[in-house]
Order: sequence, then C-alpha cells, then structure tokens
Amino acid sequence: MAPESHRGPTTRARLAIPAALALSIIALVAGPPSRRALGQLSPETVRLEGAVYAQGGGSVSSARVRLESDEGDQIWESGLDDQGRYGFAGLRRGVYQLVATADGFETFRETIDLTRTPGHTVIDITMVPLAKDKDVGPPPSLTDARAPRKARKEYQQGMKALADNRLPDAKSHFAKAVKEYPCYARAQTAQALGLISDHDLDGAEMALKKAIDCDAGFSNAYLKLGELYNAELRFVDGEQALQSGLRLEPGLWKFHYNLGAAYYGLGLYSKAEDEYRRSEDLAPPAPPDVHVKLADVYSKERLFDRAYAEMKAYLAADPNGRFAPKVRQVMQEMRTEAAAYRRAQAAGGGVQAPPKPANPAPNGTLSPAQQSQQP
Repeated sequence: MAPESHRGPTTRARLAIPAALALSIIALVAGPPSRRALGQLSPETVRLEGAVYAQGGGSVSSARVRLESDEGDQIWESGLDDQGRYGFAGLRRGVYQLVATADGFETFRETIDLTRTPGHTVIDITMVPLAKDKDVGPPPSLTDARAPRKARKEYQQGMKALADNRLPDAKSHFAKAVKEYPCYARAQTAQALGLISDHDLDGAEMALKKAIDCDAGFSNAYLKLGELYNAELRFVDGEQALQSGLRLEPGLWKFHYNLGAAYYGLGLYSKAEDEYRRSEDLAPPAPPDVHVKLADVYSKERLFDRAYAEMKAYLAADPNGRFAPKVRQVMQEMRTEAAAYRRAQAAGGGVQAPPKPANPAPNGTLSPAQQSQQP
C-alpha cells in the first residue's frame, strides 16, 4: 500500500492532472471482456513469448522451446534469454504444438490455439522435474493415471483435432472423453476452454467445477475458473477460485495477477496493487502488462505521478507491446495537462476539472463496485 502522505491533495503540477486523464488510463485496461468480447480476433500475426520454470518455482535455464505443426514438423526453436524467457515473432494464426525439453525434466507438450488470441500472447511453461515424480504434493493431474484407456484415447484425438484446427471434432472427442470417465480433470478443463471459445460460459463453468471436484490438486482448473469469473465480472467468485489455486501454486504469477484483476473489479485498489506487485516479484515475473495494470490502479487512487511512472516502466520493458501506442498517447496528454496547469498557476488562475463522464468504460460495462469508486 502506498504511504498516506501520497494520497492527499497536492499542488504539484503533475499530481494536479484532472479526472479525465485517469479515465484515459482506465481505457487501457478497463477490465476483463464481456461475454460478447470473448474470442474477438486480433492482428493477423502473433508474437508468442513466455517463461519456462520448474514446478514449485525457479527458472529452467537449459530448456529448449519449439513450435511444431500438426504433422509434427518443427517450425521454430528458441533457447532462453537471460531472464529465462523464450519468444517467437511473426507467427501466422493457427494451432501449434508447444514443446519444451530440458535435462532432468519431463517433456512439456501442449496444443495451443493462436487463432483467437491477442496479437501479443504470453504462454508460460511449467516443467515437472523427473526426480520429484509424484511424492511432492498433488500431481499436475491426479486423474490422468486413473482415466481408462478409451477416455485417454479420446482426449488425445481431441488434441490432435485441435492441432488440425478441427474445433468441432476436438470438442466432440473431449465430450466423449469425459462421458467415458467424467472425473478426467484434464479433459474436463480442455472441454471448458473449447466451450469458452464458443461463448458457452455456463457450460465451461460446469466443466471446470467438475475438474476441481475430481482433482482438488489440479491448479490449472482453479486458474481457468478464476479467469472465467473475472471475465463475467463475478469478482467475488473469481477471488475465491484464485485463492484456492494459489494455495496449490503460490509461486505462479498468474494467480497473483488475476487476483489483482479481481480486487480491482471489487474496488479494492490497495489489495489489487499488492497482488500485482507480488506477481512482479516472482520467478518468473508477470509480463510487462502488469505496469499498465498498476497505472490503472494508481489512476483510480489519483496517484498520477505513480501512474505515469508505471507507464514509463511499461514502455521501457516492452516498447512495441500491445498497449504501447495508447500508453504514449496518455503520457502525452498528461504532459499537456501538466503544462496547462503550470501556465494557469503562473497567470494566477485555476484549473477546472472536466465534468465526470456518465460511463467511462470503453465496453460500457462496470460492476456496481466499480461504479461506486468513480471519481
């Protein structure tokens, strides 16, 4: 939490920025998408990046990450940079196999669908050490070994259909897998993500809850359920799901990052700030977008100096990021307003803040908690 001395009124030029600039910052990260916004297409090519870390925390510096086509052909391969991150730029939209290998770890393989993702997509990789096996805490998916062969086969066929971009077939196979073995947590979670892409959020919620009922240690189901609740503006439910998952994987930045979004939606800005800060301090840390989230929090608290500093930090970390054009625009507006304030003060006049807009959110939707916190 910021010290109280930073929260009161001040005559400093930069902190005198009126509410309109706060609303411009809010427009950058106005919160999760509505039902209609889910699945909206972004630019034609995708930049994919992420960090590789070991289950339980710590990076895997020796990892090699590659993308494969649905036929198993290698398309791109990447080592890790000094911060333990991989990256692929200029990817055509489609479905790929994301594979990571490292000595002493199980091979990571996951089908990723980049047809409906943002132009800058972050996918982190968690690798399971071979030596730890299943003796330390719950395994990633307790029900994998329990699922009958037919269910596992249906799941694998569903993943293959995803790789072939045959989404209806994939959903059919996942449905057959969970019909054959309803407590197949991994298949239930895969089915939920397919339902989300079809905007069947009620069905996705049911599938994720079933996955949790069957395997209370499968943290990914809690994460996806929390993200879903945030997207539906059900922030209390989102906070509860994410806290449950956080107890399983306290070192995963995604839980803290999404908890920050839930607290922001509830109008609990100090808690939101704390969670976003925690997501920065982990290894690996949250992506640079967290600076924009913090700028939004500080704008709500009318701490415009801090909001400006976070936007500056974002541009330093990701100068070509998805928010970069808007961030530069807002920073210029803040400088312009500060200059106008100084001129008015020098002339002996005052600065009148513009009237409060009726609905500042770009998607036209705010929760009651958000509405009550408008300046």
